[in-house]
Amino acid sequence: MHTPNTPHPGRDKQRERERDGEEVTALARGLDVLRRIAAADAPVSNRELTEWTGIPKPTVSRITATLVGAGLLLRLPGRDR
Repeated sequence: MHTPNTPHPGRDKQRERERDGEEVTALARGLDVLRRIAAADAPVSNRELTEWTGIPKPTVSRITATLVGAGLLLRLPGRDR
């Protein structure tokens, strides 16, 4: 079973598609973040998402802010998760 802190099985193929110009990198990163959050057993922080995905923290912060703004992700009140 895939856990949030293990490499995503399709990550190498995803990077290959990005290099070939077949994929929108920002969208692929956002989907990777969503997959990691969905697979987590508990709320996760942007720092954890950075560690799990290898995406830089400023980018993870922008992705999660975008997902919150779109109503696809909820931020827990009073927490960084």
